[in-house]
Amino acid sequence: MDGSKAVFYELGQLKTGSDIWVTTASGTRFHYVVVQTRQDPVANGSFDLAPSGPSRLVLETCAGQWDQRAGTYTLRTMVTANLAT
Repeated sequence: MDGSKAVFYELGQLKTGSDIWVTTASGTRFHYVVVQTRQDPVANGSFDLAPSGPSRLVLETCAGQWDQRAGTYTLRTMVTANLAT
């Protein structure tokens, strides 16, 4: 790695009400607003993905301490955002 930060390095800094803009390869832009942030232990391993309803974005990244024995971090940071209207 070149020493730069990972793509979701600052994900945990997002708060309820934060804006997220997603631009597709074709140039279409989508605006999402954060509605929930949380950290869960890796052992929890579950989060709610609604099969229907309004469009939303769920982002997840590693957090906490590195667990050498498990080969992963101890926490997951989850950010859920709804498509802005």
